[in-house]
Order: sequence, then C-alpha cells, then structure tokens
Amino acid sequence: MTKQFYKCFKHKSNKWLLEYMDIISKRIQKPLRKKPGVESHHIIPRSWFRENGLKVDNSKENIVNLTVSEHLDAHFSLVRYFSSIGDRKMFSKMFFALHMMFNMTNSRMQRIRGYSDKDYDRYEKLKRRHSFEMRKRTVYSLKTGLKKRIKFFDKTPRGYTSSFDIGKKARDRVMSVKITFKGRTMTRREWARLLGTNESTIRTRQAKGLDVRHSLGLG
Repeated sequence: MTKQFYKCFKHKSNKWLLEYMDIISKRIQKPLRKKPGVESHHIIPRSWFRENGLKVDNSKENIVNLTVSEHLDAHFSLVRYFSSIGDRKMFSKMFFALHMMFNMTNSRMQRIRGYSDKDYDRYEKLKRRHSFEMRKRTVYSLKTGLKKRIKFFDKTPRGYTSSFDIGKKARDRVMSVKITFKGRTMTRREWARLLGTNESTIRTRQAKGLDVRHSLGLG
C-alpha cells in the first residue's frame, strides 16, 4: 500500500494533502467501530485504482472509519488536492464522489448528515469549478479543417489544433506586419506607440491604399 500511496499522492507537501492526512491519521490513532453515523472511507481512492488499471485495494490498511463530518472534510480535501496539482481527471472523479454524498437519495445514502450552510457553499464553489472543467472545446483538423469536440482536460488529438491557437496565429500575423519608413523598420504597433496614435488607425489608412508616409500620419 505504501508504494501505491506515494504513486497516488506524489505532492507530499501540498496543503490539501496534509489536511487530508491529518484527518486520516487522527482517526487511525483513535479508531471507530462501524455504527450509524460512522462511514467507511478508502484512503487511496477506488477511482485512482480504476484509472490506473489496478485492482481496488479493499484491505483493512486502506480503509478507515470516519464520522460523517470527517468523511465530508476528507472528500473536500481530496477534490482540492487533485485540482491544485492539475490532475483534472481525478479531480472530476473525486468531485463526482462528493456530489453523490450531497445528492444521493436512496435508503443507504439517506443519513442524518447535518450539513451546514458552509458545507453547501463549499460544494457549490467546487461544482462551478467542475462545470468549467467539463465544458468542451472545439479543435480543427490541420489538413481538412474538420471540427471535433473534446473535453478541456483532454489532450488535443494529433493533427488537430484548437480555435484559440488558430486565433492566436491570426492575431500574431496582424500584429507582426512591419512598415519601413526612412530606413527604419518596425511593426504597426511599434509605430503607433512612437507616433502617439492607434494601431487601428494606421491599419485603416493602409487598407484605403495610402502610402507609407500618409498611413503613419506624417504626410
């Protein structure tokens, strides 16, 4: 379990991991028996094993009994930990587990939780973050221009580029147009700063077909 633990939680000094381990270690030192109001918790999340193609560790070493409030705080810490290290897939899976704690209504999950308004506020903030992560972005084939929708945390498929990259390249092309006047070559933006005018003004004058002198307003 130790090797798997350090594979799962690589960032040992992360404040959310330290908060999580504080909850777990205190309860390991003072164990609880399973009874109403006490819930079992996997120290290394089950979803991490499944994500890495491993068999879920259901041994006693990986399970600790927590009170309802401790269980909730542990899951909040896990969600924030994976969010802070940029592991978006595990963040999504951990948020789903937290979401189930707040929203499952079957007899097994209907427990006297006593969640406070503060707990619901924390949940709503993470929910908004999760909604942003789960949105999809459009990528375009470099050869055919075909569109494809992928999740934000997925890598761009080979041979595709994002709309942001396309827009950035177009902006770079516009901004990098250079003008030479009296042996001095600078971009439109640099000329605009030097002359105290707007870049768009110079661009508009060029579009009208004016020569360099008049485009720069020196005519």
